[in-house]
Amino acid sequence: MSEYNLTIGALSKETDCAIETIRYYERIGLLPNPPRSAAGHRRYGRSHVKLLAFVRQGRALGFSLRHMQLIVERGGGNASCDEIRDIATKRLTQVREEIAELRRVESVLVNMGADCARRKTATCPVVEASFGSATS
Repeated sequence: MSEYNLTIGALSKETDCAIETIRYYERIGLLPNPPRSAAGHRRYGRSHVKLLAFVRQGRALGFSLRHMQLIVERGGGNASCDEIRDIATKRLTQVREEIAELRRVESVLVNMGADCARRKTATCPVVEASFGSATS
């Protein structure tokens, strides 16, 4: 049995990745082009499943496609991991900034909710805070 026995549909189901996404990853060189059957159909193997799962995990962590291409290229050879570590460190910094921003948003929302609970007026403090300056 050949190592390359998966159709694109089977690869899509196994990795929960849309067929068009798989084709796009092939076009941009992120996923290597698979061999073709005698009838010309793409045939994917375990290596494609593993690589696609790795790319999807990286994308879920917020790495750009450009960064995933770089990681795949560098990770496949004997290159130093300094560049990959730099990419991961920059992404970690972005995540921490996003968390800090979400904490600020959370604080504002908590305060707005508390203000609503304290003030029983005809106008909503949340609407006032959000749109007050726009109506002036």
